[in-house]
Amino acid sequence: MSPLLLAVLGLVVPLALGALAGGRSLFRDPEGAIDALNVYALRFGFPALIVRGLVVTDAGLPREPGFWLLVPLVFIGCVAVVRLLAQPVAGTLALILAFGNVAYLGLPLVEATLGDDALALASVAVPLHLVLGLSVGPALLVRWAGGEGAMRWRPILTQPLLWAPFVGLALRALPPAGRALVVALVAPVAKSAGAVALFLLGLYLWRNRHRARQVDGWDVVHVGFKQALMPALTVGVAWGFAQVGWLSAASAQVLVLLALMPAAITTFSLAHDLEVGATRVGRAIVTTSLASLLLVPAGVWLVRGWVASW
Repeated sequence: MSPLLLAVLGLVVPLALGALAGGRSLFRDPEGAIDALNVYALRFGFPALIVRGLVVTDAGLPREPGFWLLVPLVFIGCVAVVRLLAQPVAGTLALILAFGNVAYLGLPLVEATLGDDALALASVAVPLHLVLGLSVGPALLVRWAGGEGAMRWRPILTQPLLWAPFVGLALRALPPAGRALVVALVAPVAKSAGAVALFLLGLYLWRNRHRARQVDGWDVVHVGFKQALMPALTVGVAWGFAQVGWLSAASAQVLVLLALMPAAITTFSLAHDLEVGATRVGRAIVTTSLASLLLVPAGVWLVRGWVASW
């Protein structure tokens, strides 16, 4: 069996188990279980995975300007098209474009398909997405969707995912024995992050399967922008940067994989908290996640083939 197929199956199995747990009503309070798993993954599992990814490798921080420019440039390009062609849903589109499922799905996918060095790159790239998703995305949602909510900065500044890369970078200064100790201590939690998050996503999709039956034309537009336009624009910009020496093939692989991710589950919490577009965002999470089951394997094949040859 090919390593790629094994990696994909390793992602599908916990997702299927989460859906099975929902279908068999194994949790007395499924919504409470989703909340608890979400807290564990966001505040413990993925911060530990990011710290481990940075400490375990000797690779330095990316120095190519394209690595730091690609994510904001692609987002700006996408929201410009959104504002021009999809004004009625510009707010919710801006939010899901800003915040893909780069932690729950992106980090496990990168680690499974590209290895530890790629995980270190992804651990640095994820905060770029988080800054957009926790600040610019909600701000555009409120502004473009006619909401009256106000930005809340405290939840952003206290988010462990945002600070995990800085902790990991600081711990890289330890001697080899100290780094080995850190890796040993955080490894059990870090290794659980992907499985827990995928199980959570499967449970969430089962609990919200009714949303997939309520889709309208604008929901299809959300899928098209998030799962087609954003990855295509990312590939195009990454290829251009690679041709002028601004981006390595290894960095391009990671950034393209992260761009393939569906809307983050957290976007629903943000929209609900701001009282703007929560229903539309909830459907976008379900529909883009379902679409990703087909599109992500194709993207992985592209990344490991054509993008790797840059």
